[in-house]
Amino acid sequence: MICLPPTGINQGPIFLWLVWAIWTTRNYLIFEERIFTPEATILKALVEAREWQLAQSKIETTKPHMQTQKTYRNGSATVTCFTDGSWNLDSRTAGSGWIFLDSTGTEIGEGQSAERFVSSSLMAEAISIRSALNNALEKGFNDLILKSDAQDLVLALTKQEPIKEIYGLLFDIHALASLFTLIAFTFILRSQNSKADSLGKAANSHINSVPTFG
Repeated sequence: MICLPPTGINQGPIFLWLVWAIWTTRNYLIFEERIFTPEATILKALVEAREWQLAQSKIETTKPHMQTQKTYRNGSATVTCFTDGSWNLDSRTAGSGWIFLDSTGTEIGEGQSAERFVSSSLMAEAISIRSALNNALEKGFNDLILKSDAQDLVLALTKQEPIKEIYGLLFDIHALASLFTLIAFTFILRSQNSKADSLGKAANSHINSVPTFG
């Protein structure tokens, strides 16, 4: 997880920088006929990641407000989101489902999605939360209470503790969370999450019914 000195890249995933370096190296080859070795491309990614990291340390940043549910009870603009992930061990597919309720408990939206090559149920839950946050931002929601029955994941999000298995997903979720004015992650029992659970299972069932090629 931590890159050894002298590069010192120890915050955030390096994957995005590698992809960007490969893309720019490709453009140099196509448009300028300049060739860079794999070693030079990797070095470029590390240097740019390091420069970005140092630049961020100079900017005063604030963490998103992880308020408790009680804080939101009088907020008329607050939206509650129930989300759940469904994972299939045999096919390694995951379905995500989420619903949005306004402050009166009226459903104002829902969504579902599915992905292949998911390695665990925990990863499926994290993907579901990330998808729900993306959809909430697209709908213009500013204050959000997100409820999930994945207790370990909610605990990791509220305490902002890393889980190696889903490190990249947690990084994405925290980045999305910072875009809300107020946000809270709360744990609920599975029995209280039946609608989101049904949407996730339906999405997972659908992707498994579609044949794959190649």
